[in-house]
Amino acid sequence: LGALADEWWAWRRAPERERWADESPLDAAFGCVSDLMIEPSPFALDLIDLLVARATNPDDLIAIASAPLTDLADVYGNGDVVIDELERRARADPRWAAVAGHLFLSDDMSPELRGRLHRLGAHGVVGTGE
Repeated sequence: LGALADEWWAWRRAPERERWADESPLDAAFGCVSDLMIEPSPFALDLIDLLVARATNPDDLIAIASAPLTDLADVYGNGDVVIDELERRARADPRWAAVAGHLFLSDDMSPELRGRLHRLGAHGVVGTGE
């Protein structure tokens, strides 16, 4: 998981044109992390832990919230499964609290989940377009 976290940060810090180049190893790392969040993998929060540990500035924490953590919380109701652990980590670690505070709430999340995430500081309901 550590190597994958390093590759995700390499993708995140690369120039835009390199991130999305066809068959780019950087794009593959992004896809692999996304897949772990969408499925969800039992390692998803551990991977996010590594991303948080490797973050070097506040913008990095926002990037974690906007990509892998929002995917994990939003897709296929995963948020209902991970919310207890997310709350625990946010209470224990100010960096996790900062990440949680930048999550985007979706209008297809359950009201209970949206409320719990909102109490962690998450903001802005993003419509699904449906």
